[in-house]
Amino acid sequence: MGTATDALVIANPRSRLLGSEERRREVEREIRDAVAARTGSALEWADGERATVEAAVDAAVARRAPLVVAVGGDGTIRIAAERLVGTGIPLAVVPAGTGNLFSGAVGLPIGRRAAIRAIVEGDEREVDAGAVSWSLDAGIDGGAVPDGPTASGSGTFIVACGSGFDARVMAAASEAAKRRAGRAAYFAAAASLVPGLTVHPHRVEVDGETHELMALAVLVVNAGELIPGLVAPRLPIAANDGLFDVLVVRSSGVIGGIVGGLELLARTQVGWSTTGSSLRVRGRRVSVSSAPPEVIEVDGDVLGRGSFVAEVLPGALRVVMPTPGR
Repeated sequence: MGTATDALVIANPRSRLLGSEERRREVEREIRDAVAARTGSALEWADGERATVEAAVDAAVARRAPLVVAVGGDGTIRIAAERLVGTGIPLAVVPAGTGNLFSGAVGLPIGRRAAIRAIVEGDEREVDAGAVSWSLDAGIDGGAVPDGPTASGSGTFIVACGSGFDARVMAAASEAAKRRAGRAAYFAAAASLVPGLTVHPHRVEVDGETHELMALAVLVVNAGELIPGLVAPRLPIAANDGLFDVLVVRSSGVIGGIVGGLELLARTQVGWSTTGSSLRVRGRRVSVSSAPPEVIEVDGDVLGRGSFVAEVLPGALRVVMPTPGR
């Protein structure tokens, strides 16, 4: 366990960045040097089982560690972020996952060397987070979710929550496929679901205004590009505006779904699209439910079939980011 002045690194040992013992030692040395240059601190390294990593972050928060570094994908980052929200302890990220949605969303470097350089030279900036609570009615296939959350729960998210097609894609992309194919695993999963594209009745309430509609997918986005570095909406989704962006695709079928998705990408203002195939609104508190219950996800973690409520936490997370112009 680290001392009072130690920084903490949490890592996903299954990430491709840490694929060999030699590579891990190299990355650990580079991060150790970067942390020492930034904070003058020694380093505690934690990986392994999720419970072990969570306990390490909790201990780092309790001792007011000067810095926490997450080496991994969005799941690893979320473990740190949900515990650092509201603490003022800064989070640095060395992306090593499949999607790296959070890194792409807030402008963090995706490359390893640039990310480690940012630990040394970067500035600390505040970004929003989200508090979410959910209620599950059934598992993905109508039964309990194996080793999943209980029928109700709560947590913190930093990228997005979703109901419908987006959550189904997350469920269909296996860990093995993501390790093998990277982001392409999500495209393959989406393609496998295309023949069954259907809309479901949804109730979406945003700051007290209710929308009852048929929807293929509902996304409550705190920060993000739809595909990091590749696909982003023309109207940006800001990570520090104190608001969620709620994105809804109404159309079913292949053509309708494509039209709705393209309209969300192309529009430069909120509201209904020209064809009515999509809707984008903003707010601080959002509840999403459907009948029958649709599959839901939180930051890529598929929970089962149910509903959720999300509330924005403005400026709740401090993140080490590259200094502009460097």
